Amino acid sequence: MSTTLAQSERAQLADLFDHVGPQAPTLCEGWLTADLAAHLVVRESDPVAAPGVIVPAFEDLTRRRMDRLLADGSWTQLVDRFRHPGRLLRTVPGLDQAMNSVEFFIHHEDVRRAVDPDAAPRLLRVDQERQLWRQLGWQARLALRKAPTGVVVENALDPEEPLRVKSGSSTVTLAGKPSEVLLWLSGRREVADVELIGDPADLQDSFWRINSRTRPASA
Repeated sequence: MSTTLAQSERAQLADLFDHVGPQAPTLCEGWLTADLAAHLVVRESDPVAAPGVIVPAFEDLTRRRMDRLLADGSWTQLVDRFRHPGRLLRTVPGLDQAMNSVEFFIHHEDVRRAVDPDAAPRLLRVDQERQLWRQLGWQARLALRKAPTGVVVENALDPEEPLRVKSGSSTVTLAGKPSEVLLWLSGRREVADVELIGDPADLQDSFWRINSRTRPASA
């Protein structure tokens, strides 16, 4: 059986956790690797606290559960819990892939690029990039819903099939590999290898200018 993207990213991130330890930086503001590892374990193994990952009303509960994890065991034990998912993720077909492919890729990069700011983008397999592209649409529509222009996302590996995510009287194009576009959409604009292409007047809007590489549509 071939290894899925979620499985390979989990294994590589767990190995990276082992290598850098609990006090290494991440791209998640205010979090060290210990916080990130606790977040990932709570997210998939604590049904009471997991909603706080996305629902602000439960954030305090989630943080308390994370702190308990960090206090009750060693770093090695925490990483081991992350490395070995629970029975549900191991037995329900497709659940781990759907739930964790994007999550683990992004958080792997959160550690990798924070520890080494000069790190180049990784070369994922084409099938892995395609998996991320299939999961990119809803995230793009959510992240770009307040964009001041229409938006098209162009897959650098298949530019002939752009994805229209928002209509408008003018259009800005986000161009890059699916993996890098996902980093940009998730707020990692300063490290994502993504180019924004559009009318210079549109690209002057603060929505696009913050930590983004841009060029005129005519260039």
